[in-house]
Amino acid sequence: VTIKCSNGCEITDSVYINEPDPLVIAISEQDVSCYGGTNGAASIVVGGGTAPYTVLWSNGSSDNSIAGLSAGDYSVSCTDANGCVTGDQLSIHQPDPLSVIFSVENIKCFAQLTGAATATVTGGVGSYSLNWSNGASGASASGLGAGSYTLHISDDNGCDLSATAEITQ
Repeated sequence: VTIKCSNGCEITDSVYINEPDPLVIAISEQDVSCYGGTNGAASIVVGGGTAPYTVLWSNGSSDNSIAGLSAGDYSVSCTDANGCVTGDQLSIHQPDPLSVIFSVENIKCFAQLTGAATATVTGGVGSYSLNWSNGASGASASGLGAGSYTLHISDDNGCDLSATAEITQ
């Protein structure tokens, strides 16, 4: 900037105009551990712009972290002290539901212990723990008499399912 005086002198000076860094948010999320669960969570870290910041999530929360989320899509917006706005979207996921299909071998002759059941398990997360009501473990139980046999299934996230196989004679 140059200023001229009435007596012919000149004054020159520099002016620096600063602006804040761009307003940005970083989102971290935690998916639901079991199908139909509500233990999902999300949080943001705000940078740039001019503090203080105002946060608003699509579920109405104004905190930097939200919890108790079910699977679904969410959005967040952040406004700084100058009215600058940024936002983003995220998805909270869930595993497929635990499911079991039994293949059953029924008893052909009365009072024999020749029944068997084999379970095919899908869904959930990771490996499965399979325990039958007669004390057997694993996907198959054999040497069974006529009756009902319950299979208790648990995955690596601790999600549980119980289902019953029927052996007839």
